[in-house]
Amino acid sequence: MLPPANRDAAAKSRAAAAAGVAAASVTPGQRERAIQEAALAALKAREAAAAATAAAPGPAAADTAGGDQAQQIVADPAVEAASNGQAAAAGAAGYEPPEWSGVPEGVSYGIEVLKNGTLVESKDLATQPFYTFGRSPTADILLEHPSASRLHAVLQYDGSSREAFLFDCGSTHGTYLNKDRLKPRVHAPVRVGDTFGFGQSSRMYVLTGPQELMPQEGLSKQQKKQLAMLEAAQVGLPWLYLVSSILRSI
Repeated sequence: MLPPANRDAAAKSRAAAAAGVAAASVTPGQRERAIQEAALAALKAREAAAAATAAAPGPAAADTAGGDQAQQIVADPAVEAASNGQAAAAGAAGYEPPEWSGVPEGVSYGIEVLKNGTLVESKDLATQPFYTFGRSPTADILLEHPSASRLHAVLQYDGSSREAFLFDCGSTHGTYLNKDRLKPRVHAPVRVGDTFGFGQSSRMYVLTGPQELMPQEGLSKQQKKQLAMLEAAQVGLPWLYLVSSILRSI
């Protein structure tokens, strides 16, 4: 097989010979057609020679290609790790942590998950500045109920005060703190012992932590009602006195 330079020279020679034959033609029309055919043949021959040269790389090119392939194989684990990191960060897409965001050092925060009054799960949540809740597989706490949004809410910590806050990320069906629906995109304080829920799910989440962080103002109105009813039932008080006891506790 001729080298690319020799193949190009041979193609030019054939084109020149064809042009000479065309020049010796009898009529001007035949001469013009012969010239056009010779030029087309020369063009095709040059294209074929260029294609053959590109299809047969030299040793240096082969070494470069092999090196690139080896480099790509070595880099693949790093690329995969970066991709996984981006997937994890995507669970927090749409949420920008505040400047005061930080890990609550020394405070053992966690959650207990209740369904129909029964404890079904408990988690320690004290090693990150914030935790995401949602249906997205990258959320820190996965919500399986269909009324939950992909990024539904965030439990955010203040790194300085070590206080906890609940943040609704503009969910469709809302986030509820002690049965009150939160305003979207506002950090609402949440204390140890508070309950919160998401959308229409019956699961309730209780923030757990040190006992000294529990509120000190006493029982809520709802708790006072329940306590009054329990006390009245235990001592067998009349119905009218039971009602008045409940009203006084409000």
